[in-house]
Amino acid sequence: MADDFPPVIDGTLGSCDQLFALLLAYLRGLNLKEAARVLFVADGAAWIWRRIPGLVKSLGLKDDQVQQLIDSRKTQAQKTWLNDFIAHGLTHRLRDYSKSRTHHMPIGSGAIESAVRRVINMRVKSNAVYWLRDNAESIIRLRAWIKAGRAEELFHQITYITPTLAL
Repeated sequence: MADDFPPVIDGTLGSCDQLFALLLAYLRGLNLKEAARVLFVADGAAWIWRRIPGLVKSLGLKDDQVQQLIDSRKTQAQKTWLNDFIAHGLTHRLRDYSKSRTHHMPIGSGAIESAVRRVINMRVKSNAVYWLRDNAESIIRLRAWIKAGRAEELFHQITYITPTLAL
């Protein structure tokens, strides 16, 4: 986590493909081709790891730039995937935690899990709270940007009018 760069937090009620399209848009905006290292860290969910190779390819990243780490709780539902990552993860360096430590990068997805709790669970999924889908999508985005310290950026995104439109 970089102290000089606020996190990008966002979310959607859409499909996992829509979520990855949103992620791709953000990552393209960061010009990751110039980065020395790009770390993808997530739990052992198959739907995530099936999409990572396509994401890496779409971003035009080189193999030596990319590191992938699995951060998986050993729940019954994830045992099969965890065993698969243990068996194949060493080949694909999905469990190279020492490399992340050497480069002062995170080795777990705790920051993401915390963001989900703060953005969604504490407001959108509270007891006796009911949202229309469109309203929930809006509040998720608003809360995510506020929690990331980027509310002003969001405000400018949705209120910006070009000089030609203003005339």
